[in-house]
Amino acid sequence: MRTIVAFFTFLLLHFTSYAQGVGIGVASPDKKLSVNGSVVIDHAGNNEGALDSAALLFGHAPYNTGISSNKFPPGIGYNGLDFWTGGGKRISIAQNGNVGINVGTPLYKLHVNGDMAGNANSYVAGSLRLGPAPFNGPFRLHVSNGDSYFAGHGTFTGNLMAQGNFIAYGEVQSANIRATTGLRADEKFAVGGATDDNYRLRVYDGNARIGGEFHATGNSAIGGLPDAAFRLRVYDGNSRFGGDVEVTGALSIGGKGSVASQGPSPLRIGFASLAVDMHMILNADVGLYLDLPAFAASDDMRVSVSHIDSDPVSMAWSKMNITVIGMDAGNDRCQVRFVNNSGIAGSLRGVIYFMTVQRN
Repeated sequence: MRTIVAFFTFLLLHFTSYAQGVGIGVASPDKKLSVNGSVVIDHAGNNEGALDSAALLFGHAPYNTGISSNKFPPGIGYNGLDFWTGGGKRISIAQNGNVGINVGTPLYKLHVNGDMAGNANSYVAGSLRLGPAPFNGPFRLHVSNGDSYFAGHGTFTGNLMAQGNFIAYGEVQSANIRATTGLRADEKFAVGGATDDNYRLRVYDGNARIGGEFHATGNSAIGGLPDAAFRLRVYDGNSRFGGDVEVTGALSIGGKGSVASQGPSPLRIGFASLAVDMHMILNADVGLYLDLPAFAASDDMRVSVSHIDSDPVSMAWSKMNITVIGMDAGNDRCQVRFVNNSGIAGSLRGVIYFMTVQRN
């Protein structure tokens, strides 16, 4: 009898029951159960963390929503806290503080198996890894085995390196761009300034060097705008060709220009001279042989007098009719004919200089 009295006395001291709720350590409970203090679930610590093993459940049977904690050391999430919905473990907090979403054993402070979306800014003090491991290199942002899409601007204060293709549908601005394989611009490309709508490639105020072939399907110009009358137009400057130059049409040199060649060319230009010291009778007709530069055998050779250096006591060279006859290109010589039209006899002394032109 004393035991029963003591028990009821305990209940009166610790429980206050009203029609609307039960209070433990609470004088006026405003809920079905109000507790002033801690509540311990699985005090023995022998459950395995399932919904049917000492869990805090919500709803009615079959129970699929609740909170559990595994106390069985070999099990998943030992000493952690798991949140269940729909009969599945959705959020797991490991004993070391790692949080997993749809991950039973989170390996990171936040470990998510699935998509994430944010309506505000996200801040990462360390590195951000996207995709499956392994990750190579100490990169602050590392995307593995997948594509990345930037709908707005991207600013890189350091180097931007693409080991695969780098495709930009808008304008790319950078102090230095390096491509070890291919660099492609579908619309316009500019170096040293903004892209120019008039040019597919625009280089500002600097040198440009092409180590291989340069192919232009339209007209090209250096020092000014392209000229529709010329495939290549050079304005107000010198041009130098280190190899052969082949002209299939006419070569026109205007003004006081000149042509010079110090190497092999289809057009050969040479120089020869003939020393003259002979007595010319009245109306004399004399032929002398002139040795020519050793060009290839061809009949297409022209020889002309370019200069006469006469002796002061010689006859008047202006009264001489001088012509080139007997062209013998195979033996590299021709004959020079002198006709005395001065009306007197005398000595003809001096040096005649010739220019020879031959096309091989």
